[in-house]
Amino acid sequence: MDELSHLTFDNFNPRGKSEYSDFIAKSVEAAYQKSQKYARSLRGWLLLQGKYGCGKTHLAAAIANFVVEMRLPTLFATVPDLLDLLRFSYNDPDTTFEQRFSNFRSVELLVLDDFGTENATPWAREKLFQILNYRYINKLPLVITTNLDLDEIDARIRSRLQDEKFVEHVRILAPDYRLKKSETSTPALSALEWLSDKTFGNFELRNDEIGQEARVKTTMERAGRKGGKGKETIITVTKITSEDTKSLENAFQAAVKFAEKPEGWLVFIGQSGCGKTHLAAAVGNYRL
Repeated sequence: MDELSHLTFDNFNPRGKSEYSDFIAKSVEAAYQKSQKYARSLRGWLLLQGKYGCGKTHLAAAIANFVVEMRLPTLFATVPDLLDLLRFSYNDPDTTFEQRFSNFRSVELLVLDDFGTENATPWAREKLFQILNYRYINKLPLVITTNLDLDEIDARIRSRLQDEKFVEHVRILAPDYRLKKSETSTPALSALEWLSDKTFGNFELRNDEIGQEARVKTTMERAGRKGGKGKETIITVTKITSEDTKSLENAFQAAVKFAEKPEGWLVFIGQSGCGKTHLAAAVGNYRL
């Protein structure tokens, strides 16, 4: 906490940078207000989600510093550091693993920064689950910051984070405040910052899935009972064919060609989850 004592609510810009769109500024402002409210009440858990540099750590530290001023025991740690502290305690002559583990489980307020950046070994996953599960069962306050979506988090922990009555979810849409304007034409408007990991290099052509079953969701308009129009979603099970993977490869090649020399428009059409967004983001990241 000594290294983060300068991060407070007073020096946090409630609406982010002046060039942010109103939509993004409102997400920053909502996170600021909800963090202040949480610091005063310490009810339940607070989950701060957003990309690197969006302000998550500043708000988490501001909560911790506010609580420390109230003389309440508080621990703030990045998740990799927490796991290192637990590992080192096995050979630490001044403490035991049980003592340090108990501190993290039962401290008045625990703040876990950069959740998801740890080396996800079975031991690490188990210790994190034990800490969070203990605090969940005993209704102890917890603040988590992460750049992950819920579906990327371990299922046991995710199920607790999905308790809407106990966990407040706050998503900050701001891009990295360190990003220079020259790096993108509209950093405050573009969603590319959220998709920076989508590249041509990690796009899967899925040839190994030929013959496997896949669920296809189709939404169709239909006439309603009272003469209006309604929508009907039909889910069918089909098998992935070589023609399917060939169409994916064609789309990939078209995206690469377009990225090298953008002319006109490039339109991707396909079912949800087929790779359209990945290819579109890969084009953007290549040009950036």
